[in-house]
Order: sequence, then C-alpha cells, then structure tokens
Amino acid sequence: MLKRYSSHCWHSQEKAAIHGKALECSGVYDPEVDSIPPDAKLALGFFHWSAHHKQTKHETSSYCIAVHILVKAKLIKDARALLEAILTRAATESSSVFSVVETLVSSYEVTESTHFVFDLLVQTCAKLRLIDGVMGVVHYLDERGFKLGVISYNTLIHVVEKSGQPGLVWLVYEHMVENRTYPNEVTVRIMVNALCKEGKLQKFVDIVDRMHGKRCSPWVIVNTYLIFGMVEEGRIEDGLVLLKRVLQKNMIPDTVAYSLVVYARVKLGDVESARKVFDGMLKRGFNANCFLYTLFIGVYCEEGKIEEANVLMLEMENGGLKAYDETFNHLIVGCSKVGRVEESLKFCEKMIDVGLVPSCLAFNELVEGLCENGDVKLADEMLTLLLDKEFVPDETTYCHLISGYGKKGSFEGVMKLYHEMEYKSLSGSYLILHSLIISLCHCGRLEEADRYLRVMKDRSLSPSGSVYKTLIASYFEKGDKTRADQLYSELIGQGLDLSFQRLIKIYSEKEYNPLSPVSLVFTFLRPGFCQSGKLEEAHQYLRIIEPLVSKQWFVTMESLAEKALKAVENGELNIMPERFEKIYNHWLSNIKDWGISRQLWWGHRLPVWYIVGKDCEEDYIVARSTEEALDKARQKYGKNVEIYQDPDIVDTLFSSALWPFSTLGWPDVSTEDFKRFYPTTMLETGYAPTILHSPLSCPVVGV
Repeated sequence: MLKRYSSHCWHSQEKAAIHGKALECSGVYDPEVDSIPPDAKLALGFFHWSAHHKQTKHETSSYCIAVHILVKAKLIKDARALLEAILTRAATESSSVFSVVETLVSSYEVTESTHFVFDLLVQTCAKLRLIDGVMGVVHYLDERGFKLGVISYNTLIHVVEKSGQPGLVWLVYEHMVENRTYPNEVTVRIMVNALCKEGKLQKFVDIVDRMHGKRCSPWVIVNTYLIFGMVEEGRIEDGLVLLKRVLQKNMIPDTVAYSLVVYARVKLGDVESARKVFDGMLKRGFNANCFLYTLFIGVYCEEGKIEEANVLMLEMENGGLKAYDETFNHLIVGCSKVGRVEESLKFCEKMIDVGLVPSCLAFNELVEGLCENGDVKLADEMLTLLLDKEFVPDETTYCHLISGYGKKGSFEGVMKLYHEMEYKSLSGSYLILHSLIISLCHCGRLEEADRYLRVMKDRSLSPSGSVYKTLIASYFEKGDKTRADQLYSELIGQGLDLSFQRLIKIYSEKEYNPLSPVSLVFTFLRPGFCQSGKLEEAHQYLRIIEPLVSKQWFVTMESLAEKALKAVENGELNIMPERFEKIYNHWLSNIKDWGISRQLWWGHRLPVWYIVGKDCEEDYIVARSTEEALDKARQKYGKNVEIYQDPDIVDTLFSSALWPFSTLGWPDVSTEDFKRFYPTTMLETGYAPTILHSPLSCPVVGV
C-alpha cells in the first residue's frame, strides 16, 4: 500500500481531480486502495511503480495520459521517453503507430494538455525512423486543429531526407508551407541538401538564375523548385495556389513568380493565355528573361512553327539575352523534324561556337535528317567534332550513321562505325544489330549480314520482320532462292508478318522454284486474291493458328472412381457383356483428373463465380446457385461485393451424365418424376464410347 501524500503539493484540487480521474480511467490504480500522486513527477513514479511492483502492463491509453500530464508539467524528457516506449511497442507488435496517435488525440481534452504534445509525437516518430505513413499522421492532426511547429517539420524533413526518399521530403515541405508554418534557415539548409542528394541543385540554380536574371538566395531556389516540381507533376492548380501564398510572404521574387505562372499555362496547353501573362509582365516593367523566351521557342518548335521560333530567337539576341543549351536544342530538333536540316545544322554549329554541346536527342534528330538527305559523311564529321568536346553519343546516333552509310553502299563506313561501337561496348544491342544487318544487305555483303543474324540469335535477340524482308529480297536479287526460302520459313515459324506488297515485289518477273515454300504460298494465292488486289484477304491464309494455353477446371476423380469400382465389385452395377468389366476396371483404376472446361456458348454452366475486381485465379466461389454464391461472397468480401459466373460450360460427357436427373426437375428432388424415375436402372451405350462414357458417367450420377 502506498502512503498518502500531503495535499499541499497539488496546485489545486481541480487539477488533482483531473489527474486522478485520468489515471483511474487508464486503469493504473484503484482509488479505494491507492492514493493520488501529488504532482507530475510523482505521477510518473507511480506509473513506473505500478508496472514494476504490481506487474501492470500499461495499455496505450495509460501511456498517452501520462505523456499529456508530463508535457503539461514541462517534463519533456520524461514524456519523450514514454512516447518512445509506446511507439516502439506499437511498431513491433500487431497494433499500429496510428493507434497511438488516435489515443493521444482522444485523451487530449481529458488531461487539459497542450498542443506541444503532438509536436513531441512527430519529433519522436522521426527520431525512431517511423516515417511510413507519417504524412497520414500529419494530415490527421491538421484535420483536428493541431498545427505543428517549424522545429517538428524540420526534424521530420531531416529524417526523411536522410532515409533517401526525396519525393516525401518535398511533400512534407509542401504541407508545411500550405499550413502557414513558414520555413527558417534550418529548413532551407535541409532542403538544399535534398536537392544536392538528388543531383538537381546546379541545374535548378541555373533555371532560377535565368528566370530572375541574377543569382538568387537558397530560400528562393528551394521555394521555386517546390512550385516548379508541382507543375512538372501535373498538379498545376495546386501549384498556382501555393505560389500565391509564397508570393504574399515574399518568399519568391515577382519575376520568378511571373515565369512560373507562364510555365504553368504552357504546361496546361494554353499558349495564348501564357503569352498574355508574358505580355502583361512586360507592360508592368518587368524584363523578359531567357527562360521564358526558351519556353516559347520550345512550344513553337514542337508545333512546327519555325518562323515564329526564329523571330523569338532574334528578339532574344537583340535584347542582350544569351541563349543556352536548351534554346539551341529546341531549334535543332524543330528544324530537323520539319525537314529544314540546313537550318538545324547552322544552329548546331552556332551552339558549338559559343562553347555549348547539343543534347544527344537533338543531335540524333540532326543526324537522322542529314542521313536521309544523303549527307552521312557530314553527319559523321559533326560527330567527330563533338567527340572532342566530350559529347557522348548513344546507340541511336550510331544506328542513324550506319543506316546512312548502308544506303550509300559504303561497307567500309558501316564497319568502321560498328568497330568504333565495339570499342565503346555499344555493339551488342538489338537496335545496332538490326541496323547493321540491313545496311550490310544494302552493301551487298550477304555473308556478313547472315553472320550477324546468327550473332543476333545467339544473343537471344529475335530478328524483326524488316530484317527478314531485307535478307529475303537481297538473296533473291542475288539468285540464291534456296536461302531466301529458308529465311522465309524462319520468318513464318516465328509468327512474323511479311506484307503481300513486299512479297509481290520480290517475286514479280523473277524465276523461282514452284515447289519452294514461298513459291507455293504465292502461287496458291496469286490467281485469286492477289491478282484481284484483295491483299488483306489473302494475308489471312499466311497466319499461323496456334493453340492458346489457358487454365481449365478439373474434377478430382480418385474418390469418385473408387465408388464406381466398388459398385461393380459388390454387384450393385452389372456390365453386359461381362468382358467389358475388365476395360471398366482398368480405366477407373488408372483414371486421371477430368478436364471439364469447354469454351462454348451452350451447355451446363460451371458452378463457379468470380469477384469483380479480384484475381480470378485466387478469388473464386463454388456454389449451387447465384444466390448461394452471393451470400458466400458477402460473408468474405462485404455486402457491396459484385460477382459474375464463369462463362465456361462442362464438357459433353459430363453434361450427358447430368441428363438422367437434370431432365426430372433437378435440383428440386421433391418432384414426382424425380422420385419415380431416379435413380435409373439401365444405361445403354454404343460400342465406341463404352470405354470412356460409361465409367465417367457412373461416378457423376452417383452409382
């Protein structure tokens, strides 16, 4: 028994009543046996004493009430220790951390606690690395009016950033600003570290500098990246709302805010509205910036409006604004796509002159255009120039060049590039081998093309139809029809399509073996569909029909076969003539499970139902009726569940075995016909199905 403490230690009788009632509700002590501790420290001592000496395992509610009392008494260290204990227990046991949050909120008013207890909760969760679902906790507290302080947010952001979850870092920061808990220097430092870890700091510093025209503070960089990221993710309206809030608090300069608004309008696809905002920005005395000029140049190039893009580029240069790599890349790609390859080349040369290097995507567009125009040598020279400036080409770059040399018939050029790729470990991909084989065919080097075809197969890379088409055509032109037929057989064997237009082009006005596989197909179809121009109809005859492997329903036969065997053994069932009894016994003694699924439109439906929205292979119900199936589904998945029946039917033999009783009123076994005629006494069969039909029917009808 505890001794009673004098009441002078209590601040007031009302406070004592609150603490006593709280502890009584938590089950920590019995008011008729134990006395109420006079203050928060004694309450904590009593909490530990009851656990150690009375073997009381405190529930979550006891911990939460004790935490409230300690926080109110400013015993933060002790409160944090209790929070760590209950959160750790919740994380390791079946209960969730969220249950601690709910209990802490529900006991808040009983103890007349302070809001700081929830800051302490979030800080403790962060310390314990319990960050899964942390945003749910923060939202839950916000909905109930508990606003976290900047220190809590900083602690949480710091831990999340260290855990390597950059997306979550920015979500927490976004929520912080939305709830008007504005960042301090520590927050900004953590967010800058997050940008560094993502490898995006330098790139975004450059973007903000282009928007503002000069170097900005880390504060501006972080807030600009937040809005920019929301727009990039497609959350444009949310981003604009948040932009308004940070602008009101001078967390972002006006020029940067205008640039973000224009960028958001462009992302929405409303270029006209974006241009109006841009013009309004200029009327208010703000200077245009290279970020916005580049943004509009990119839009015009994407739409194929090269003249408008060129006008903006000229305005930009006349205004003393420097074009940067993205500006040139837009123009190179835009000009190349509309066939203005010479202009694209000039922009690339100008870009190199100012010390910039085009992106791989932009250069690939230029190379493709040059190769299509027959200027593959010029494209190769440009690549050589860029390699000296640390440009890194990719597979697509080399594929365009190899194809270009192939069209020129330059075997040396093709192989030079391929060996260069081998040196750079880029030669083994599907794309490269595809381009190489076709280019070698164009150069007339069929032996080398065949060799690389084998290389392709050895690397488990399936050649495309275009590779086979080129090889077949090349071998026919060379006169090697045997090899052409072999390749055609490979093509058909792999399920690839060869267009009839190409087939006719290969065979027209050529001598060929009328018994070859390709010739047989062509000869058979040519008098009909092909000569009448109905190539689509003719093409159907070349398609290979293959079985589709799918999962089917089976009946387990072992127990059913055992009953049927005993029926003959005991004399309940007689087989005439008797010589078929051996066949009957042998069949059922070696029976396999019976596959009964059939994909037809008529017959007895399988008594299987599936759950809408669930995996058919995992969630299904077997029942005697739809009503029974629905009842079972509701018991397992809830009252709003929806079901649908398997479309398959049972096979003919199984359906025939149902006939004796399904025609007598079944499943209603109380009908007069059922009572009079079932079970049956004789089954007559023809000779052919005796082995199969009779033994299978007996187990089903219940013999």
